[in-house]
Amino acid sequence: MDWERAQNDFNFNDYKHVTTIEVESTDERSALNKAFEIGNTDPNRNYRSISVSDILVIGDIYYYVDSVGFEDITSEVNNSVKINKGDDK
Repeated sequence: MDWERAQNDFNFNDYKHVTTIEVESTDERSALNKAFEIGNTDPNRNYRSISVSDILVIGDIYYYVDSVGFEDITSEVNNSVKINKGDDK
């Protein structure tokens, strides 16, 4: 589901860490594209391919894999975590 439709029901606790993909890149967009490529073509992977609605993390920034490209959802993740901890401020 693309982010425009998914954001209303987003809950970060619905996700779990699946794998770590190491990439070398000088910018975030290149790193996201490289991680997506590796996550879908590495013949030695032990996880399913990366697809729409997955989350990729670079540093402290969270990206939703959208139908085309990636959407920065860091604020939504932070809000979801606060709500689930019972901190509504």
